Formats: sequence, structure tokens, C-alpha cells
Amino acid sequence: MATLPTTDTAHHFLSERKWSNLSKDSFGYLLRTLAVEHLPPKLWLVVPHEEDIPMLMESLGFWLSQYRNILYYPADDSDTLDGISPARTIPQRRLQTLKEWQIETPCVVVSSVFGLMHENICNTDFNSIVVSLEIEEEYNIHSLSETFQNMGYLVNRELDSPGMFKQIGDTIHIWCIAETEPVRLTFFDEELEHIHRFVDGERLSQTSIEILPARELVLEPPQLRNLKTGMMRFIRKAGRGRETFRQITGNLQDGIWFPGAEDYLAYAFDLQSPVEGLVAQSLIILDPLKCMEQAQRWSDRIQNRWRLLNPHQKPLIEKSTRFSESSFIEQRIQNGWHISENNIGGAIFTLQSTKPYQTPQHNLEPLITQLGRWIRLDFKVAFVARSQNRIERLNAMFRSHGVEHSIVPNIDSIESGHIGLCLGKIETGFVDPDSKLVVLCLEYIFNMSTQVVQMPTTLKEAIISNIAEIKPGDI
Repeated sequence: MATLPTTDTAHHFLSERKWSNLSKDSFGYLLRTLAVEHLPPKLWLVVPHEEDIPMLMESLGFWLSQYRNILYYPADDSDTLDGISPARTIPQRRLQTLKEWQIETPCVVVSSVFGLMHENICNTDFNSIVVSLEIEEEYNIHSLSETFQNMGYLVNRELDSPGMFKQIGDTIHIWCIAETEPVRLTFFDEELEHIHRFVDGERLSQTSIEILPARELVLEPPQLRNLKTGMMRFIRKAGRGRETFRQITGNLQDGIWFPGAEDYLAYAFDLQSPVEGLVAQSLIILDPLKCMEQAQRWSDRIQNRWRLLNPHQKPLIEKSTRFSESSFIEQRIQNGWHISENNIGGAIFTLQSTKPYQTPQHNLEPLITQLGRWIRLDFKVAFVARSQNRIERLNAMFRSHGVEHSIVPNIDSIESGHIGLCLGKIETGFVDPDSKLVVLCLEYIFNMSTQVVQMPTTLKEAIISNIAEIKPGDI
């Protein structure tokens, strides 16, 4: 009879391509036990849908943030396939993730299947559009200001969000993407004299800074030439689009950003899949059957884009140029490390669901009885709540029922045979009989509301903080 894996022996089953019977929380817990010694430093985790990601990232943050950065590679909304520009935060987040993906720091990137299909700027081209500045070096401040605009930074008097800048005399204030506050670049003639940022009212100095683009389609002169060349090649092949070519180049040269301009990214840069060259064990597929279904769905959707447009209305680019081929994505999904809540074979874990212990708040007796059984068996029991207020409420409920417990900073602080309450964001929890550990999500057990912040995905959904963000064609 085959030996079933446990938390302690999971590393012996890493050669298995399929792991069964694992919820998102139980898999996050296993990743935590494997992260330091047994896993590659870079992991890419794929889920079927974009809406699956926010809560998954919260759960991964709870289990893994001590060991790895948790990053997000978002997909554009499906409306962008019909010519609507994505919200500015979406490509900005992708660029931040690609930057982190290139460096040596261990991380986990989370994307949907559609997000995985978004090819992006190859490493060589990406590094060429990152601006590095050092004090005591010379730069033409007006050329630098123009470069920032070509990188997608918006000129604005008030820097109220990342991706904006302003020039006042010999000083540039810029709020770089991936930064929590603006920086001030002070010049003496053409020499960069100071780089300052202000944190909690304190002025901090630094000697250098790297500035990421605020959009993927950076249009410095080399990229604009590449874009023109790509469109001209398409026009000669398709036999259409001369007037559209004139409109596009005229708008871009005048600084007018038109809806759907992002489709032309493949002309300006060499693109590659973000998981190009990634070994199979580093690509984790949650719910592989649904992921494969979504890969086919999005491939069909991409092939059918623009079908209702007249020829003169269609962009001067092939429908699938921005995206990875369906065969590439399906092969990646097929060869990845499959994780499922159901039994798909391979390594079958015995971690159990917490659904049987769900109960209304006014009827604690069944739950308290079960807690007593776990404590007598020397289990560690952790209640994880999303807010301090909910921890205090559970604390009061347990005291009124005579349940011994303590409020702890984390699960590791709980001793065997004890109950601990801690702050965190997980989805459902799990029971691990082999390790004698129970993790209960307070909101799940008591069917309480859970609010997860969703990112806007297109400009029609985004809150416009500045009129400079609105471009012709936007509403």
C-alpha cells in the first residue's frame, strides 16, 4: 500500500506532478514548511480566474510573507480585447512584478490563466527602459522631463498617486510606481545634486534611484521607430491601414494616447512569456482542469476579437500578437505542478476541511465540544480573524463560555493542547491530524462577511484622480 504524504514528509513527494486533497490554505501551509530548504526561489502560481486572486494572495501572505514576497501579475479586463485601455494600475503592477521577478529575492507570483497569457517586454528591453539616476552625475533636466512623459508619467500640479510628476524650475518631483511616496530630484545646472524623499515629515537622502516606466508601451524615439516599422510591415502584408497609420503616428507624436494603444506593444519591443524558461516544478497550477478550460476559452476569445469591426476599423496588428500561443499555455499547464482540492491522483494528502465545524454564532456548544476533543488529544488550535475587533469579540465569547485560550501574535506561538487567537487573512483553514494542528478561519466558521478589495481593470472602472488620466476615447 502506498504511503500517504504528511506535512513532515511532503518534501519526499516533490517529484510527484500531482498533489490532491489540498485547499488553498492547506497548500499555503505546506509551501511554508517547504519554502526554506526544498523549493526553488522563484514560483509562479496560476489560478483559473482573476477573481480567485485577491483572497488567495491574502492567504499566501499569511502563510508565506515571512519567507517570500507575494506578487501579482494581473490580466487586463476582457473589454481590452475590444479596444478599451486597461486601468493604469494594471500594467504598472505587471511592471513592478517583472522587476521583482528578475532579481534574486525569493518570491511567489500569482496570476490567472489569462494573466499568464499576457506576454511582456523581454528582459533586455525591460532593463533598457528603466531610468537609473545618481547624484553628482549630469542630466539634461528638460530631456529627462520628456523621457518621463514618454515612460507614461502624467504631468500634474499635485502628486496624489504613483505615476505622476511635475517640474518646478531646476527641481523634478516624481512619484515612481512601486514607491510609497514621491521623491524630489534637485539639479544645479545639469548636475543632479540631491535625491530626497519625505517620510513622516522627515527628509531622507539617497545617492541613486531607479525609476520604472508607468506604462508598458514606452515611446522613446527607438520604440516609436520600431512601432512604425511594425505597422508598415503589417500594411504591406494586409493591404490596408494607410490612413490608420497616419492617425496613430500623428497622435503618438503629439502626445495623444488613444484607446487600445497597448495592442501595439509587440511592435515597440521584443516580447516573451513571463514564465519563459521556468522549470515545471516552479509553475504551480491550482485546479488544473479548470485552468485548461480557461486557456481554451481565452484562446478562442482572442481569435474572435474585432470580428464585428469593418476592415478599416481594425488595428494594424494580428489578433494574437500580444498573447502567448494557446499551444504554449496548454503545454505549460499540462507540465506544471498540479494542486487540487479533489482527488486527481499523485500525492494524496490527509489534511481535512473545516466545513463540518461551521456553526452560527448563537450556538457555540457543538464547536466548544469539538474544541475540547482536540485539546484532550493535544492539538494546537488556532482561530484566525481578519480584524482585531473580531478577535476581541471571540475573546469575550470564549471567556463567557469558560473556554481557556490566549491571544497570540502568530500560530507558531501556540503550544500543544492550547487554543490561540491571532490576526490574519485566510480563506477556510484546515485540520492536519498528523501534525496535530487545527487552523480555523473565524469568518468561515461563523459565516461572517469577508470584504476583499478588487483592483479596477479598465479605465471605465477606475476612479480618475486627475483629469490628466483621461485620454481621447475614454469616458
